[in-house]
Amino acid sequence: MNIATSSEGRIVIILQAVSAIGFGLVLVPLSENIMASIGVSGLVLAVGYPAARFLVALVGGWLSDHLGRRATLAGSFFLAGVGLGWTALMPSSPVALSVGIFAIGLLGGLVPTLAMAYVGDVAHPATRLMVHSTLFTGRDVGVAGAMLVGQILRVELGGFGAMFGVFAALFLVCGMWSIRLSPRRTPVNSR
Repeated sequence: MNIATSSEGRIVIILQAVSAIGFGLVLVPLSENIMASIGVSGLVLAVGYPAARFLVALVGGWLSDHLGRRATLAGSFFLAGVGLGWTALMPSSPVALSVGIFAIGLLGGLVPTLAMAYVGDVAHPATRLMVHSTLFTGRDVGVAGAMLVGQILRVELGGFGAMFGVFAALFLVCGMWSIRLSPRRTPVNSR
């Protein structure tokens, strides 16, 4: 896979960056929303993020191998979109916040692993390292972008709910983009 010319390579990098938005949302906007609507005791809801990541660390590889990379990627984005969408509709609800945080934790745990596995499936071994390093750059851009853009959207759109709605829609679009990836192929043999 030539990352500079491959549409699939660009899609995988974009998916990695967008999945990292979830972590950026937990760091700033979701935490601020919890503080504003529930108070400091509500910050315990943020435990859903690492709990979800732990869960997918146990079953993510199995899901990917049995359902396929595309289906697992798409499913993780759709779950995050629906979970955060519920949070957008009810931004002060502890239950909706918990579901949203857990859903983006699943996304944050699955997508990096799946993106790297997908690259391992399709990239030539000689370029695999460069592609993986580009994925990590995409991740960092996603986290920083979520913190910055999240705050701008919150102010410009008039609140947390609308901001969460924008990111929920973005996750749903990425779910559809995931389906555009080719099915898993046997890695190119370098021998």
